[in-house]
Amino acid sequence: MMTGQMDQLSQMLKQLKIYLKDEEKSMTGRQLIRSVMPRFLPLNEVIIPMMIQHLPCPSEAQLYRIETLFTGAMDHECALAMGHL
Repeated sequence: MMTGQMDQLSQMLKQLKIYLKDEEKSMTGRQLIRSVMPRFLPLNEVIIPMMIQHLPCPSEAQLYRIETLFTGAMDHECALAMGHL
């Protein structure tokens, strides 16, 4: 990373209250991003609540996905069992 870019990144991280460890200061590119991003946007605090809020529960979703998941006749015992889970 060029010096100007590293200075700019350091300022941005300081504003976000993310501080680089000594071994991270020599990192560049993808390695640096993989080190910093979990502190900026922890997936367990963002993705999981979003999934809970926006995705239907599996038993509800199964009822309208049977036609996509099961290619046999809808009166077949397997299709009926999927609909009654």
